[in-house]
Amino acid sequence: MSLPSASSSADSAPTMHFDTDGQWNVTEVQGPAIHAPSWVKNIILDKIRIEFLDISEPNIGFYAKNHIVSAVTFVEPVQFNRRQYVSAHISMELGLWKKVKGINVVSNLMIRPPGEHYHPGVFIVALHNYSTPTHCSVQYHTYALSQGTTVGMLLNAAIKLNMHHFLFLPYTSEGRWKGCGNFMLHFWVVLVCTKVITSNQSKENLNSDLSSDLTLTYLPDGSSTFEHIGRGWWLSWNPIQDNLTPEVVYNKACLMHQSQWCKSLGHQYFCANLYPRKMS
Repeated sequence: MSLPSASSSADSAPTMHFDTDGQWNVTEVQGPAIHAPSWVKNIILDKIRIEFLDISEPNIGFYAKNHIVSAVTFVEPVQFNRRQYVSAHISMELGLWKKVKGINVVSNLMIRPPGEHYHPGVFIVALHNYSTPTHCSVQYHTYALSQGTTVGMLLNAAIKLNMHHFLFLPYTSEGRWKGCGNFMLHFWVVLVCTKVITSNQSKENLNSDLSSDLTLTYLPDGSSTFEHIGRGWWLSWNPIQDNLTPEVVYNKACLMHQSQWCKSLGHQYFCANLYPRKMS
C-alpha cells in the first residue's frame, strides 16, 4: 500500500474527523462505513472471507506484503439503481492526508506530519456484483456467520469500539504503509469473540489459524515468504492480545526516525479480556 510523500506540513493539513469525514458514493455504491445507508446495513449475509491481495510491483522491483481485506457474500442478491449486487468488501484503506488531533500530546515529541509519520485510515464498505474472490486474491480464508448476520452488525462491531479511529504507519522510506493486516486480524477476532463468526477455523484449512497465515506473503505463483505482521495504531481502542493474536506474529521494526516515537507510544498493545468466549 503506497502513496507519495506528503509535501504539506502538519499545520497546513486539514484535521481528520473519523466519525464524520467523507460521504457515501451513490454511483459507486461504496464509502466510509460510518455513512453506509440503512438499506446496505440491512443486507443479510451468508459468509465472510478474509482475502490476501497481491499488490507487489515486480516491474519496479518492489515486493510488498499482501493487502488484507474482508469480503462478505449476501444470502440473496440486492438491487440498486437497476444493478444487482451479491457481495461487499469491508476493509481499512488509506484515507486523505490529514492531521490527527492528540498525536503530539500522546507522543510528547515534535509535530508529526501526516503522510510522513502516519496516515489516517478509512473503514470502507463497497458493494460488488461478483461473489468469487477478487481477481488479485492469492489466498483466502472463509468463515461461517451466525444466522441473520447483517452488514450493519459487522460494521457496528468495529465502530462501537472506535476501531475505525486507525492510523497506518510507514515501513519504508518510499511512502509504503503498514496496518491493514493488523486491523483485519483484530476485526476478525472481535467477530469471533462476539460469536458473529461461528468458528475461528476456516473452511479451507482447519489446522491453520489466521494470525499465523498473516505472517506469510503469498505470491501469484502459489509460493509464499515469511514476514511478520506490520502494526498500525489505534487511537483509543486497546487491541485484544490472546491466543488468537499472539505477540510473536508482529513486526517490532521501526524506521530510524520512528524509533523514539514508537517507544513512546508503546504500540498501544495491552492484555485485555474484553469478551468471554468459547472457541469451537
